[in-house]
Amino acid sequence: MIFKKDRQQYQSYQRFWKFIRSVRLPWWHFIFASLIDAYSSFLVSLLPNLEGEIAAGKIFDKSLVTRYAIFSVILGLTQFFSVYPIWVRYQFDRRLEKQTFSKFLSLPLAVFEKFSPSRLISRVTDDSGEASMFLVNFTYLLTDLLTCLFMTFGMLRKSLFLSLLTLPFFLLQAVTIVFANKRAYSLGYLLQNQMSKMTAYLAERANNLRYVKASGQRSEEIGRGREVFRQYFKAALKKNGYNVILKTSVEISASFLTAGVLIGGAYMVNRHSLSMANLISFYIYSAVLPDYLTNLLMDVSNIKRCHGSLDIVTAINSLPNEELDEGELLPENPTDSNLATQGLSFQYGQIEEAHHALFEGVWGQDQTASPLQEENEGKVKDLNIEIPHGKITAIVGASGSGKSTLLKLIAGLYQPLEGQISWNGQDISAYSLAEWRRKIAFVLQDSALFSGTIRENLLLAAKKPWSTEELMDLCQRLNLKEFIDSLPNGLDEGIWSSNQKMSGGQLQRLALARAIVAEPEILILDEATSNLDRQNANEIDQCIREAFKDKTVIAVSHRMINRLNPDHIIVMKDGEVEDSGSHEELLKRPTTYAKYYNLEQKEAA
Repeated sequence: MIFKKDRQQYQSYQRFWKFIRSVRLPWWHFIFASLIDAYSSFLVSLLPNLEGEIAAGKIFDKSLVTRYAIFSVILGLTQFFSVYPIWVRYQFDRRLEKQTFSKFLSLPLAVFEKFSPSRLISRVTDDSGEASMFLVNFTYLLTDLLTCLFMTFGMLRKSLFLSLLTLPFFLLQAVTIVFANKRAYSLGYLLQNQMSKMTAYLAERANNLRYVKASGQRSEEIGRGREVFRQYFKAALKKNGYNVILKTSVEISASFLTAGVLIGGAYMVNRHSLSMANLISFYIYSAVLPDYLTNLLMDVSNIKRCHGSLDIVTAINSLPNEELDEGELLPENPTDSNLATQGLSFQYGQIEEAHHALFEGVWGQDQTASPLQEENEGKVKDLNIEIPHGKITAIVGASGSGKSTLLKLIAGLYQPLEGQISWNGQDISAYSLAEWRRKIAFVLQDSALFSGTIRENLLLAAKKPWSTEELMDLCQRLNLKEFIDSLPNGLDEGIWSSNQKMSGGQLQRLALARAIVAEPEILILDEATSNLDRQNANEIDQCIREAFKDKTVIAVSHRMINRLNPDHIIVMKDGEVEDSGSHEELLKRPTTYAKYYNLEQKEAA
């Protein structure tokens, strides 16, 4: 019977080796370096023979000294080729970082949101280094193992009696290696996990430094930071303390080994059953072999530590990607561009249950409090709506009514549990997901700007070249020209420096400009005008109507007084459609829309 822990470790090994094979490497360099190291090990095992004869008094034997000098030179040359594993390591780092980053972008959103974004930084940077160290340590393991075998063979040739006498001490070291093998994995996993937590903590506090200072939380954050650093230090201390204990046990057994060789060897020399040259050679073997056994122990420990450190990132790389390119191409001239849902149902908690087998054993300590854990929020139930093409449709409702969830389903970020979303009379799941998403521009309340210049951000998803004049004309229509003209480098101003000077409204307008430059067929605005005043909202409403004439615009808001002037309004409540129609039609009916609209009018007054 295979116990659960053993099964998980077996699965971890399977993922690990599959992952190592998936990274395309110049393996012939690695094999060549291993062969050189094997030859070096063979030469090292021959040196004690020559050193024993020289130490026994054959110092004036010219051929012996010549052989020793040639051996030393060849051995030195083989060390030159030991740089190969280091070169392979850097190649591995580069390719693994690209592969892991690509994997993050290819995961379904339901899976990706299980992670804390700031902790993913550690998975891409630190964990990739651990993977390359695995290769280097594996090369060292082969070299040290071959050296130990060659030296053991040399000792047996010199004296079988002394070899049997020292056997218990070598067995003690073998037991130590087995013990190291069991503990190194868990310690490596613990250390890398604490490193991930520390990286996440620093990234989050750096991004939210304004809040920390403004809220007077400096002392509290220093205290929390000290605790995070203390936990990392504690994990590092455990690992290093464990290595010290292992090394000490090996050194103690080596001392007993030396004593056994000297006492047993002296006895055999006195009885003329062993020559002095062979005793010296055997002593050199016994003195050097523990060091290689120690190295072997550390190699095994480091490989297990690397395996433990890589457990999360290898598990992530084993997850299935989104099927972006499967499905039909979108028709160039659709007969029906309206969006419609038929019996659409979705709930985050049910997605969690559906992916339970996939999540189990993968997330470990990386799991974060994600929307997937909120079973009662953001659900939609048996939704039947139609979003007309060529108009602005507003979806309004209280927080948790399912508005944003519906948008994510339309964008293909989640797949419905029941029902379908149709476009051109066909379920959108039948189309290529990549093609479908290229039709959509998604603007959030807190839309992110990326590192680079304002121009680069505006052109991020552009399908055609845009001149400076065209971009500035668009900025003029979005009331951004004055702000951009005030920047020293205009459109070529770096985002990091200009971002510090931007208001929430300016950030939202830049995000809207980026969406317009992308020229999508469907524009989705999720609270994307919440930071705009009425004057700016009116100007943007006009700009959107001009830019998206004969296209579909969907605007979500929790407020009934919408910043835009929608043509069609859908009111949602508890994941269902409560009402729909124009603004005037909805005010005539005793629904939630009319109730909250009148309250907001009074508050505004």
